[in-house]
Amino acid sequence: MDLQQDIQSLIKACAAYLRDDGYSEARISDYQGFWQNGVAKYMETHSIANYSADVGERFIKNYHSCPTKNSTNSPITFM
Repeated sequence: MDLQQDIQSLIKACAAYLRDDGYSEARISDYQGFWQNGVAKYMETHSIANYSADVGERFIKNYHSCPTKNSTNSPITFM
C-alpha cells in the first residue's frame, strides 16, 4: 500500500467508496468540500505534495486544536 498519495486522488477514491457504499450525492459533495477546503488547502498552503498520516495529524492539530490525551490544559479527557 502506498503510504503517501496525491490528495486529489485520495478525494476521488473516497468519493467513489462513499458512492459505492450508498451515500447520497449531496453528502458526498459535503465531504468533498470539507476535504478540499480543509486538508487540501492546508497542504497547498504548506507546499506539501503528498498526503500521509503525518500530514493528517498535523492538519488536525493545527487547524482544529484537537486536544490529545497528553494535553495538560484540556477540559476534555481521553482514555
